[in-house]
Amino acid sequence: MSAGLDQTLPSRVEWIDSARGYCLILVVIGHATRSLLSSGIMTTSFERDLIDTFIYLFHMPALFALSGFVSNDQNKPLLPFISSLLQWIVWPYFLWSTAYIVLQSLFEKISNHHPDSNALFSVLVEPSSLFWFLYVLVVIKIIDRLLCFIVDDGAKSAAVIAAIGLAGDACVEMSGVRVWLIHPICLSLFFYGLGRALRSNPTLGHFVGKLSAISTYSLAAAISFCVSLLGCTAFLVLSQGWSRTAVTPLAGIIGTALVAAMAIISTRTTILHNVRWIGLFAMVIYVQHVIWGTAAKTIVTMAFGRLGWQTYFITMTLAGLAGPIAWQIISQRMNISNFFGIRPVPLTHGVVGRTAIRM
Repeated sequence: MSAGLDQTLPSRVEWIDSARGYCLILVVIGHATRSLLSSGIMTTSFERDLIDTFIYLFHMPALFALSGFVSNDQNKPLLPFISSLLQWIVWPYFLWSTAYIVLQSLFEKISNHHPDSNALFSVLVEPSSLFWFLYVLVVIKIIDRLLCFIVDDGAKSAAVIAAIGLAGDACVEMSGVRVWLIHPICLSLFFYGLGRALRSNPTLGHFVGKLSAISTYSLAAAISFCVSLLGCTAFLVLSQGWSRTAVTPLAGIIGTALVAAMAIISTRTTILHNVRWIGLFAMVIYVQHVIWGTAAKTIVTMAFGRLGWQTYFITMTLAGLAGPIAWQIISQRMNISNFFGIRPVPLTHGVVGRTAIRM
């Protein structure tokens, strides 16, 4: 199946882990900011809404594009595909969704959200705002697999996936009807298919393979251009009432280009090169960062009283990144990370690209 898949690029694409790392940093920052706003520690303002809109225009679409880019499900036999899906996405989704709901119920005094009595049962059909990525990713991977049975060519199936996603997103947007998770599934399907196309299509794959050769000055100019476009779009969404969901397909493409350019530059600098470790630990950061961030905020408040939002923001962001990484390193040393649905990460400095956690 899909015999030509992944032959257009080398097996390791060094900057992919850094790109995912930048997306995860934005995930943690976004959730920390929204948590502080909902708790009243941080007050809303146009500038903060602008930053929030800027982040949410592209960081999840970029993650889906990167997930499609590193996907190798099309080359797996059916049973290994099902086993991998259950072990590394379905199981962590149910485990950590349940853990999050239980912790919210036990510590409702310090939680901004209080789940109702049916919350544990609703994870089957209605994922929480925190774990919707995993839920939608399962649906997308199943759709991808089914299409591969019909279209036995990696590049063509990727194009079909992207086309179905974009067409579905346009239909939902024009109808204004929001049923279940159809809209996020269609939108995410488009970016996942786009990521697959970037790897499996010979022409696009050749282009992606040449990105690392672009000069740093050109990449810096591209970053400035993308940030300007996204900033203007976020401003128009807030000030002119533009539909955020309507502009997300284009904004997501621009944002994916932005994180790719940032990631390529990161591979050339000593300090920023370490961002790739955040990408390597993507899954554990995604499922645990809110828990660590909330715990850090509570500990700081108990120790020093209520402080300014800046202190909480820094504390929650650092805890949301460092806590999960430390947890996984320890759990791997104890050989128990698999039980929690967290794929072990080779803890060596030479690990890059395709050896990363596949989300």
